[in-house]
Amino acid sequence: MLAIFALAVLLALWRFLSNIRVDHLLGAAESVAPLTLGALALASALATHRLFATRRTLRSRQVVAVVPADEFDAEPETVLRFAAQLADTERRVTGWIDRRAGAVRIQLTGDAEGNLIYLLEVPERSIEALRTALRTFKGIEERPAAEVLGK
Repeated sequence: MLAIFALAVLLALWRFLSNIRVDHLLGAAESVAPLTLGALALASALATHRLFATRRTLRSRQVVAVVPADEFDAEPETVLRFAAQLADTERRVTGWIDRRAGAVRIQLTGDAEGNLIYLLEVPERSIEALRTALRTFKGIEERPAAEVLGK
């Protein structure tokens, strides 16, 4: 059944293309050329803007170290609320332009004494939203990553 449908579509397409006159096609191309060039210029300007915005956001990323206390035990509802707040941090005014550079990165590592450390990396524009989201947890300490890792 699908083969018959595909054959019918190809036949209709062939009949449509065979009825096109070349002189009409050239005339249409002349009238569409300025629109095509304008759309191409607009698309290249937007792509260039996105490239520069992504690079700027990648350069502005900051890392925050979160050190949990020994008795730290987060409730599942608190974790879900924190995740929802983190997901919202990248969707600000320019979030659609540099979406990939605006992602939240979470790393689990240890310090020199072997204590667990969460490294949270976000763009600079999202650092306050991250700190606000971190206030939902009790029993954690936020510190500069260089201080905790000894770099």
